Amino acid sequence: MKYNFIFFLIFCWINLSAQDSTYYKYDKLIKKANIQNESGEFEKAIEIYDEAFKLIDFIPYHYYDAFALSIADSNYLKANEYLIKGTLKGFDLTSWNSPEIELYNKSKFGSEYWKIRDSLLEIHFKSIDIEYYNTLKEMKKIDQSNIRRKGNKEMVNIDSLNFEKLILLSSMKGFPTFQKTGYGCNIAKLILWHNNKVYPSSNQWKRIIPLMNKEIFNGRFEPNFFHEFENKLKEMNH
Repeated sequence: MKYNFIFFLIFCWINLSAQDSTYYKYDKLIKKANIQNESGEFEKAIEIYDEAFKLIDFIPYHYYDAFALSIADSNYLKANEYLIKGTLKGFDLTSWNSPEIELYNKSKFGSEYWKIRDSLLEIHFKSIDIEYYNTLKEMKKIDQSNIRRKGNKEMVNIDSLNFEKLILLSSMKGFPTFQKTGYGCNIAKLILWHNNKVYPSSNQWKRIIPLMNKEIFNGRFEPNFFHEFENKLKEMNH
């Protein structure tokens, strides 16, 4: 109970600190852009995305959202700009499928993009800790393996082992962020989510939260990450 209260205070502190953070301002702009997009105000949405990317430019999938709405606005030049910038941050168009991508591929920009796409991704992978990224990819394979689906006991064991490895890696290399590991950041989030039932009182959570806080305070990880865990905790306690 004591530890739960301490972590609640830490959560509140992070939440209050986030109000003035670059991430907070970025999130507000992304939400604002999405509202404009849903209203069909594509040009306004593009302006807001440009403003957001001046604050934070390392989250790859938001470039896709900006790319898609630019295609909807028939602004292929802008869509191409977003796609190139997103690819330099690790966005892989081959993992996605949408009408916007089909339209783009038929344009003059599409044929030119595919000529440079591999070199753009190569630049990205040279900019991150590729060894760290590959280790996280292997951890995801274990997480998603058939063993994981054989029973609750096996799943809990795998989740705990992956969690322990993530803590060890984070203590040596820092908690995975998009800047540090590209999409390895999302793998770390997945591993953490699969341990949400023991948040925040387990020994493992107590060890990793300070490492995550360090990245949050340095503006490299989203301050609102714990919100889903807090909501899940409330559900379990009711």
